[in-house]
Amino acid sequence: NADIAAGNGDKSTGPQPAVAESASVRPVRVRPRPISEATPLVVDGVMYLPTAYNTVVALEPETGREIWKYKVNNAQPAMRGVSYRPGDKLSPPEILFGTTDGRLICLNAKTGKPVPGFSKEGELNLKTGVADKYPDALYSVSSSPVIHKNLVMVGAQIQEIPSQGPAGDVRAWDVHTGKLVWTFHTVP
Repeated sequence: NADIAAGNGDKSTGPQPAVAESASVRPVRVRPRPISEATPLVVDGVMYLPTAYNTVVALEPETGREIWKYKVNNAQPAMRGVSYRPGDKLSPPEILFGTTDGRLICLNAKTGKPVPGFSKEGELNLKTGVADKYPDALYSVSSSPVIHKNLVMVGAQIQEIPSQGPAGDVRAWDVHTGKLVWTFHTVP
């Protein structure tokens, strides 16, 4: 049939109803899937990683058995990973990570509990001092912190538009107390 070859369908069955005539069409909302781009960290036979479901976990790498799980309230942990600090005579081994709402969290690597001596019960508000004038602006951490000796260094993901907003400075804090040690202003 020339009509079928031309892409006009089979005319012998008569006209086909339009979609709107044949069924009630409702828009379907598709929720975006949570994502994780984390590189797991394995230290002394334990795997540490953030998940796409607002948690950081410690697992047995061979079996996947959960050792501990820490729930991040009201935000997601940085999607690219966590950092490990072996500890010293002042503190236990630690897992440090940023969050999508601008916090730096320090956990005991053995128990998954917040380290009480670090800032306020293991949690530091990174917005303080850089986002005071812009409390609703984006200030997020997407990558794992860098640890060098007794410093933990963090950058931030900030808004591009509008141009007025929190500073995206790289800053370093004392890993024992959470006190600010230095700031590198990326834009003068």
